[in-house]
Amino acid sequence: MLNAFVKRKCHRSTSGRCNRFVSDRLWDRGPPMAPIHFRINMKLSRKIHFLWQRLTRGFDDSELWSLNTTVAAFIEPRLRAYIDTYNHGFPMGLDGGNEAWLVMLEKMHRAFKLIVDSEGAMYMLTEEEQAEVETGLNLFREHFFHLWD
Repeated sequence: MLNAFVKRKCHRSTSGRCNRFVSDRLWDRGPPMAPIHFRINMKLSRKIHFLWQRLTRGFDDSELWSLNTTVAAFIEPRLRAYIDTYNHGFPMGLDGGNEAWLVMLEKMHRAFKLIVDSEGAMYMLTEEEQAEVETGLNLFREHFFHLWD
């Protein structure tokens, strides 16, 4: 009786040894759609969790997985808009005036654009691009408090 319920036959490999068993009964293998339902439920519960986090604290955990890229993606379009909109002023005491300030802003923007485009993977950038990123981030650090109008 027990053999009838758990009837399994050996699936022979080419070596002749029994390396796995194949069940005759469908329910012995479990519901056929279980893995898909499990994945859908996991994705749905993660989306709901992230939605709750965005509503309660303004961001979700997915933004923390690669925080450098998240911050660069936040700054890059705003820096571009700042360059396009507020290009009539420059920091006091800056040699070269407005033209030098615009060049610095473009270097800063280029650095953040490279970070966003490479998704934060500096190893994907050439040495020249890595130097541009370092220069732009240093300028951003030096002139952070001058980014207002």
